[in-house]
Amino acid sequence: MPELLSVVEPASDPVATALDAGERPAEGARGGMLSFPRRVLRGIGAVFALSMVMAGLSTAPASAGEPDGSYQNPFPAGVNVVTTNEDGYDDWQVTIKQPYEAWSKVKAASSKNKAPAPGMEYWMVPISGKNLDADYDHPGVTFFVSMLTDFGEEYVDFVDDCGVIPNALEDLKSVPQGKSFSANSCIEIPKGAHGLFILNYVWGNLEGFWDDAEDGTWWSNHYGDWDIDKFYYKANRAWTDGSVKIHGTAKVGSTLTAKVSAFSPQASQYTYQWLRDGKAIKGATKATYGITSGDLGKRITVTTTAKRAGYFTRTVTSAAVKPAQGTFSQGSVVISGTKKVGKKLTAKPTGFSPKPAKYAYQWLRNGKAIKGATKKTYKAKSADANTLLSVKVTAATPGFAKKSATTGGAWIAAAKNKAPLKRFHEASHGGGGVGIDRSNDYETLIADPWFGDPKPAAYTYQWYYEGKAVKGATKKSFKPKDVHRVTSVKVTAHRPGYHNYSVTDNVWETYWMNAINPKAKGDGGEWKPYRMGTEVRLDAGVTMTMNKVTDITAKLKKATGSVSPSSLLAHHRVFLVDTTVTNKSSRKFTFKDGAYFWDSRSGNIIDVVHWGANYFGGHAARPCESLGRIGKVSGAKPWGKSTTVKAGKAKSGQFCVTMSNNGPTKGNTFSAQYTKVSKAGVFEVGTAYWKK
Repeated sequence: MPELLSVVEPASDPVATALDAGERPAEGARGGMLSFPRRVLRGIGAVFALSMVMAGLSTAPASAGEPDGSYQNPFPAGVNVVTTNEDGYDDWQVTIKQPYEAWSKVKAASSKNKAPAPGMEYWMVPISGKNLDADYDHPGVTFFVSMLTDFGEEYVDFVDDCGVIPNALEDLKSVPQGKSFSANSCIEIPKGAHGLFILNYVWGNLEGFWDDAEDGTWWSNHYGDWDIDKFYYKANRAWTDGSVKIHGTAKVGSTLTAKVSAFSPQASQYTYQWLRDGKAIKGATKATYGITSGDLGKRITVTTTAKRAGYFTRTVTSAAVKPAQGTFSQGSVVISGTKKVGKKLTAKPTGFSPKPAKYAYQWLRNGKAIKGATKKTYKAKSADANTLLSVKVTAATPGFAKKSATTGGAWIAAAKNKAPLKRFHEASHGGGGVGIDRSNDYETLIADPWFGDPKPAAYTYQWYYEGKAVKGATKKSFKPKDVHRVTSVKVTAHRPGYHNYSVTDNVWETYWMNAINPKAKGDGGEWKPYRMGTEVRLDAGVTMTMNKVTDITAKLKKATGSVSPSSLLAHHRVFLVDTTVTNKSSRKFTFKDGAYFWDSRSGNIIDVVHWGANYFGGHAARPCESLGRIGKVSGAKPWGKSTTVKAGKAKSGQFCVTMSNNGPTKGNTFSAQYTKVSKAGVFEVGTAYWKK
């Protein structure tokens, strides 16, 4: 604890310079002036005002070394000093604690307190000390606080500067020997000002000091029967607030992110340290942290330190998170090798993420575990002949919940057949086939094979995306991850003494056609239709846009000649649906208007249908030619029976749609169904809805 009998004031200190010179410039001067605002002390009633000339002020320390409370080497906040009275005895042990911006506290202290003047702010300066003298003494008389800014202005606390403040220094009673005090001073300073806080200690004939201040003669009495010792403290500013939170899923394998907020002003630098149960994690000093198996069940926190020139370093710590076990993404497993007795089969897991540390295997015969068959490979035995062989693989990594996947059954053929194999299609009455059903949630596809006599002993399955086998999709049910692709299934019937027999079916109405623009409103379903002008994908490289819908019923009724059957217009409204088909592929694209070919079994077909709000039933397309000379009536350009769009080109045309007069007039939507025909048969690829 430094003990200062006096403080040697630097030659560049404007306070000492002005006092020594006995100068008194105009009160309230600014710019290059130093200003001591009026300071009123309760119980004494004395008033003084002082302005001084700045003489080449520089706040840069003149010398390095330990802080001694001088102007050149100011104390950090919290350092105690011991003052000495006029008799040479220790008087007070006192310090300035961390100053802070205080308008919120001042405002809360009294509803009568006024806000700082424009461009100014209130700063609270906590002061604490202990009386070392034998006499009662009053710290509010002995001490006052000022601030010397980087621009050479000195601002002094006075009672009515901030208004009523909590635990004001001036309100303290006399403090007896050996007792301590704690109080606040408040100064109004320019907003954002930097500089030094000064603890001013008045000693000597205090009554003479305040009397001299009252009549203005204290200028000439400076260093007379009273004196002022000045203790300088660094005036770094404090953050008004600041916090850090952990974002991300708290489980092994995930990444957590520290996000700071509410620091005012924003820090120029943030540093981080992640902790496990309160102890620093070596090397974890970035804003992000990957959770490891060692963190499972531990309390993970992050400490953030904010730094900015002229501000005290501020460190905050987040609330803790407790990581749970990590989870693998669902993988699958396939069996490779010849499915025949005596041949080696291999389990090949795929799709587990992150990559497991190890796999465990269990081979199964007709769904039951085969004792001892727990390796990656398995040699089919005679007991496996004419059975379904499958394998269960379990992924494992420390800190992760185990994840398993099982193959669909693989039919194992006998090593040799005793008699020539028969064929299903020769012996089966009524043949065989497969349909595709959906689960109650409409998301899972279920293969439903059917055969006549003889009944197959088992079925095996393989699901496909647009003709390409999906790895691991070898069970009766399948939940497509990509609903924007055509899905089909191949089912193979097996029976001892018979050749395998396979049938295939495709999914009808697989998906909603997705918008090309990822920011498109709605999802293209009947409840959230697209806006007119939204472009959707029809096929690889081919898109369609529904531009607008026009009601042409009135024009058709007014048209002369053979325009439309009167019975149609008496009960229906007629719409023209303007569309554009764009071919961005390298091949030509040909499609047919579904009004002509809705039951066609060849080619690509586009249907447009009207749907009303809350109306579960559509109004089908009608060939435009059946409505008469609509081209003359409305300038329409209907699509023909067949249209070809060349590679890199686009074409526009209209579909004709009718709606009964008793249908809803508001909330109308128009859907487009694109039907694509593959070698395996007809299947509808997609549907999208637009709002009129």
